[in-house]
Amino acid sequence: MAYPYQLERFVSRYLTNRAADVAQPSYGILEAVVDEHLSRSLQMKGDYIKLSFDYESAQEEQDAQYITYSSKFLEVLVDLAVRDHVAVIRYCPGKDAPSKPEERAAEHLQTAIKNVALVDRAKPYLVPCLRFKFKIAYLGDEREEELHHVWVDGHSGKQIPQYSEIGHIFFNDAPDDIVRPELSLRPLAPLLSAALQALEAAGLDRRKELAAQNLNQRDADLQRTDAYFGSMIADLQLKLSKAKLAKDDVQEKQLAGKLNAVMLQKQHHNNDINDKYRVRREVSLLDAALYMVPRWRVSVQVTAGRGQPAGSTVTLWWDEILRRFVPSSTGLPANHLS
Repeated sequence: MAYPYQLERFVSRYLTNRAADVAQPSYGILEAVVDEHLSRSLQMKGDYIKLSFDYESAQEEQDAQYITYSSKFLEVLVDLAVRDHVAVIRYCPGKDAPSKPEERAAEHLQTAIKNVALVDRAKPYLVPCLRFKFKIAYLGDEREEELHHVWVDGHSGKQIPQYSEIGHIFFNDAPDDIVRPELSLRPLAPLLSAALQALEAAGLDRRKELAAQNLNQRDADLQRTDAYFGSMIADLQLKLSKAKLAKDDVQEKQLAGKLNAVMLQKQHHNNDINDKYRVRREVSLLDAALYMVPRWRVSVQVTAGRGQPAGSTVTLWWDEILRRFVPSSTGLPANHLS
């Protein structure tokens, strides 16, 4: 597929997602009408823009702005996309309410089914769950990169590691026909902090492996440095001792300066070697997607069970992606949500 088409598709989709009215009157030409905010952000004059992604089309359409990889407009748009447009909403398809909820609840609560009674029918909700996509770069003698997905429940702020174990989660661009109330989304800053905290342990083992691999080569380089500078230092120390015995103050001062300079040079070399083989880690957020996950709220009364007071009412959430109960999305009592 030609690169100009990739550029045209990227620009068209971005403008469309930013609520611009985009049209393609002819091959390689895009016309768009944008709102005032986007116009200012893209440094446009007015709300109308005409873009060309094909050289021949640009010659025919003199009023079109020709877009290539070195275009100022493209640089501004990409920077804007990275800074301000890193989230999309995806709706996971819903299914029916969980079958045999009492039996599944008893299994989840680790008690006998006779100890569980359904308080009310299961109620459907959409729970916002954020998928953060990170790139981790390990910087040492060589560079190594890997991608990590971290899932966070946007309502409770809890990590959902089970989602990362699923190869692919199917989704739609719009909600299905079932009307489900949506649970609120927490502020993004603490959710991102939770994702970064979960990411800390993700690459720790790999970082240790790379550091161990570099250890032998680092020690060998340090030994060569010690051998090279060691002979120079020993020779200068011997000459300095002779100058002291001869009480040659001028020679002694010169040799002491040279010895100090060589020792500093050795220290700099050792520092460079240690820096060369030290494994550092850089984390970049590539994008974030908001998945609206169907979950069913199930309230049961427990007469006996592990860790549950007799006669207590427990709220459970049936996750349709995992097809099992998950920890509470809200942490609220059963009667808090309508």
